[in-house]
Amino acid sequence: MEDLEQLVAFAKKGTLSGAARSLHMSQPSLSRTMRRLESEFKVPLFDRDRNTIALNENGEMAVEYASRLLAMHDEMMRHVREYDRSRHTIAVASCAPAPLWEASRILSQMQPDMTVSSEMKSDDDMLEGVSDGTYRMVILNNPAKGTLEELSLIGAPLMTETLYLAVPQTHPLARFDEMRFKDFNGYNILLLNGIGFWEDVCREHLPASRLLRQSDSESFVAIAQTTDLLYFVTKASMRIYERPVRDRKLVRITDADATAEFHCVCRADDAGFLNAFVTAVAARP
Repeated sequence: MEDLEQLVAFAKKGTLSGAARSLHMSQPSLSRTMRRLESEFKVPLFDRDRNTIALNENGEMAVEYASRLLAMHDEMMRHVREYDRSRHTIAVASCAPAPLWEASRILSQMQPDMTVSSEMKSDDDMLEGVSDGTYRMVILNNPAKGTLEELSLIGAPLMTETLYLAVPQTHPLARFDEMRFKDFNGYNILLLNGIGFWEDVCREHLPASRLLRQSDSESFVAIAQTTDLLYFVTKASMRIYERPVRDRKLVRITDADATAEFHCVCRADDAGFLNAFVTAVAARP
């Protein structure tokens, strides 16, 4: 395969010197490879004159086949590695962190001999990924039934999550039990990075607010505990993190976009896995 890679590199660069540089090898070594290929093919692949070498028609055909073989080789390696990983790993993706934490915990209890890999992705990436087998399960916010059916996917409810605004007890907004986004649009908001689609919700509904993003959760907690900045919490995140909110009033946000109905989604031919997961969800404490 290495010789074929060098042949394709020569075809792309057009010169031995250019191909040798791109391959980080010497030009004499590349020349020997070209002669070795001609010996293996038992036909001339190049037209040579005193100072140059160029592919002839045989060589151009060889390059075409070599390119296909290299692509097939890469695809084979990728698929075999993915297959091996799938035998030992349950890959999950989600549009938000809290349901991802919850699903990962349940899956680890269901199949303790498997590794659970998890990541945050967009809805489009997740639908494509679960359809092609990249993910065993994905977690979407209220997916459309028609979309799932069209893609031969099935889903089941996992959890509901609602945003609350954590307000200092002495803050003017603390007199409210419920609010809408528009009621505090314009206030500075402390925001933790990596919250998935919730960040899009905040940007859409709080255009006049300054969103003070923190990438490190420990820094976020330290700032939240030592300042009067407003920030969001959900009861799911407090339960999962086992981190109660002290000296703050939790004001429920009543906009429709402030509540997410998360569903776990799998391929229709993986219904047994989904049913076992749903049973484990129902049995959680």
